[in-house]
Amino acid sequence: MSLDLLGPPTGELPAYDQRRRVEAALAEGNLCAVFQAIVDLWTGEVCGYEVLTRPMSGFASIGELMEVGRCLGLTWTIESACRRNLFRTLGSAPALPGTPRLFLNVSPGVFLDSRFSPDLLRAEGLGEELPCESFVIEITEGEPMESMDRFRHHKLRWTTSVAGSMVYRLSATCSPNG
Repeated sequence: MSLDLLGPPTGELPAYDQRRRVEAALAEGNLCAVFQAIVDLWTGEVCGYEVLTRPMSGFASIGELMEVGRCLGLTWTIESACRRNLFRTLGSAPALPGTPRLFLNVSPGVFLDSRFSPDLLRAEGLGEELPCESFVIEITEGEPMESMDRFRHHKLRWTTSVAGSMVYRLSATCSPNG
């Protein structure tokens, strides 16, 4: 007879226990911001950093945390916690060299949510020393982009509010009717 010390696979845990796992992973100190250098292959210069988040406990990867969160309707909560953690990290860590662009992953659903705005980023802790213009909003491929028209409309709202200097990189898949 074998003894399973890890408990049941995560897919078999009741929703309440899954929610508690997510909440524990999002508690302050349990997320780690990582900066993956983006290098210009022609010059060898670092031209930016993709901002990644790693859970320190409770989940094997950010992908697992996001999938469980998506199933529980917590995508907004998780992405908000990741952004707040990033801004805390940027405020307390040594400055990144140069004036790099930071590539911030955002799911299509969060990007299209009317709450998601430059003002929200400032409210979550984006300091004046790092303006919104320093960020490239990268739409993640984790879920399909349902409507390119909605994306274009929301993009227009963003570019108007940050004087046309926000950059977007779309890496989402679009549904056939999008």
